[in-house]
Amino acid sequence: MNVIHTYWSKPSIQSKGDHSSSWLSEKHHAMSWAFSMLRIKKLGHTIILYTDSAGYDWLINKLGLPYDEVKTELDCLDIPENLWSLAKIWVYSQQKEPFIHIDGDVYIWDDAFFQNIDDLSVVCQHIERGYPYYEEQYHSLLQAKFLLPSEYFPSDPDLFKNTALNCGVIGGNAFQLFENLWETSSTLYYKNKEKCRALTEKYNTLFEQYLIHAIAGTLHLKIKPVFTQEVIFNDDFYIEFHSVPFEKKYVHLLTASKRTVRLLKELENRLQYEFPMYFQKIASVYEAVNDFPDLSEQIINDNIRKVYEYSKTLPNQDALNTIIYDLLYADKFKIDDFLSNKFLLSEKHHTIELSNGYNGLVDKSIDSLPEENSTDIIQHFICKWNNRIFVEEINNWNNLLCVFEEKTSGLELLEMINELNLINEEDVDRAKELVFTFLISKTIGFQELKIIINNCSHP
Repeated sequence: MNVIHTYWSKPSIQSKGDHSSSWLSEKHHAMSWAFSMLRIKKLGHTIILYTDSAGYDWLINKLGLPYDEVKTELDCLDIPENLWSLAKIWVYSQQKEPFIHIDGDVYIWDDAFFQNIDDLSVVCQHIERGYPYYEEQYHSLLQAKFLLPSEYFPSDPDLFKNTALNCGVIGGNAFQLFENLWETSSTLYYKNKEKCRALTEKYNTLFEQYLIHAIAGTLHLKIKPVFTQEVIFNDDFYIEFHSVPFEKKYVHLLTASKRTVRLLKELENRLQYEFPMYFQKIASVYEAVNDFPDLSEQIINDNIRKVYEYSKTLPNQDALNTIIYDLLYADKFKIDDFLSNKFLLSEKHHTIELSNGYNGLVDKSIDSLPEENSTDIIQHFICKWNNRIFVEEINNWNNLLCVFEEKTSGLELLEMINELNLINEEDVDRAKELVFTFLISKTIGFQELKIIINNCSHP
């Protein structure tokens, strides 16, 4: 099955003079394309890029992204820049083999939904039911007297079916669907050419996501969404990084999230951690760009809030806390001693600074870290505890990447949480336990923690 990216550069270049598109900066747009594509290749897929000459010059010549195949056929498209979804729809229509099209702001850690796609099904990100903007756009087209295909746009507003397919991921084997989608959407444009040129960009979802669901219904196709649960309008489920890749396998930076500093910082950190060579390449291309002036404190505060809220939802919380409390109350372990350690997200062999209660610990070799002369850059979270060194590669620590870029103790994190008014005076002990549980569970994992505590409790 082919995996496809589409980048039509003309809308961004025409409106902004560069490739920044709807992103805060061109650099972050570049990092998004790189991370999306590299995640797909990491899963073992061949990925094809459809673009134009300017897109080729940017993504291939300038950024050096390793697509398996590149087609510059979008140079030939005669469509308006404001209806950029038509470029994607045209690409869908050209496919003659099973395919999955993934937007350049989608990042995937699990491709199970690629499997078992039969010839009567279409894959999408999720089904959108009752989202207000489709109905609003439909009504505005009626009022403007657009020439609309009646089988999909009824003249009676009461008959309008407000359902669409989110095309963050779209594809499958139903080639007739995509040919019909291109024929319908392009005809809609050509029959209303001047009126279409006055439309705002928000109408792209009507041309693409509403129409593809309507046409799939006439063809009696089965819809296989990546997410089968109901997705509420304006839900932020897709945009958060903090629990990938173990609990969450999919991120889609929708609309305004492309300009949200906290999320862009997490995108940077993710790319740097998982694909350091490409991060360095893009960072060097845009080395003079400072996208986050005077915003470091804001970023850290936002991440601390996420860390603290997330700590309340850790799995097996009650069972784990029972074991921890047994140890604490048995006076075999002091929670303040542990929290006074300075933790660090580190490269190579950096470790935490130990509190007085841990001065007797002996360093041990860390096989999982690269050698001193290695060129690999791998970030880890390092913790020494109970005469052992524990190391975890930063896989699901995105919200801590900002907080622990410098050595920070659990007590300092607790103070930051307090300064943000996230805890009351009577909740301090509970907050300590949450921070402790979060740090230790992320460092060594619940199962190993149970074993260690049991060994410590029963010498």
